[in-house]
Amino acid sequence: MLNCFFNLNSTILKMLKKIVAAFVLFGLMLITTSGILIYSKWSDDNPKYEKIQYLIILGAKVRQEGVSPTLQRRLDKTLPVLKKDTNIIVIVSGGKGDDEPISEAKAMSDYLIAKGIKPSRILSEDQSFSTEENLHYSRKKLNIHNNQTISIFLSTSNYHQYRAQKLAAKFGFKSYGLASSTPTNELPFRIGREMVAIMKMRVTQ
Repeated sequence: MLNCFFNLNSTILKMLKKIVAAFVLFGLMLITTSGILIYSKWSDDNPKYEKIQYLIILGAKVRQEGVSPTLQRRLDKTLPVLKKDTNIIVIVSGGKGDDEPISEAKAMSDYLIAKGIKPSRILSEDQSFSTEENLHYSRKKLNIHNNQTISIFLSTSNYHQYRAQKLAAKFGFKSYGLASSTPTNELPFRIGREMVAIMKMRVTQ
């Protein structure tokens, strides 16, 4: 009887170890896959021979003193493009969080105008509170109701480009990334959070 008890416990323990090992292996596979996907869109895209009419900047935190460093990097990334081609219309996309003094769209618009971009070139989208909403409401701002694919520049942080471009395609955008840099000390947290977001997107989309 005692031998049977120990044998049973040993069998259960082996099964549990196998289950835990399988979960760990599956988790490592997900993390590795997400990391590869993030890195695949880490740099700027080059729209060879294609005329781009619109540029969308995805919002980030706004503070009492102005745009956050993350948002400033996204904005600064667009300035050479906007100054080189003065026909591009820019859509600044982001609503107002409870802890933000003004909407992200308003803060971005003010920043670009201060840098010499004409207000007539800026469309403000201030209803969104997620990346998916950014792109959904930005599409609505263009008043294009058919299934036409629109080529855009998409400005967001390097770690965020893969997911942003996948969601952009869902709303009929052919996007070319303007991938702004991220400080090295912020990367572990930013990438970790983005990996979770990518896994969620792939499950729910």
